[in-house]
Amino acid sequence: MDCRDYRAQFIDLFDDELDFRQTEKLLRHVANCSACSADLKSMYVMISGIRKLDKKASYFPEYEDKIKLIKSRCKREKAVRVIQIVLSAFAFLILALFILMGFTV
Repeated sequence: MDCRDYRAQFIDLFDDELDFRQTEKLLRHVANCSACSADLKSMYVMISGIRKLDKKASYFPEYEDKIKLIKSRCKREKAVRVIQIVLSAFAFLILALFILMGFTV
């Protein structure tokens, strides 16, 4: 992906519409690309201002707080996904043990 592709995801990032993988990838790029970092902050200021005027949001956090919220959500989603994978593997192992031992489910 190039900067243009990442910039196309900015609004989705602010609206929490990216999954944790997309969010991590975008935030990693923004951390290493000063142009995208500046553009992300500018777009956030513009969008938050428009939304405040439209009264679509009674509270819109500052840019740094929003990025912290996004990172926190991303970590939670990642942890939930890992737990889901572990539980699925555990359930599969239990089922396999039942089958191997001749039990019927």
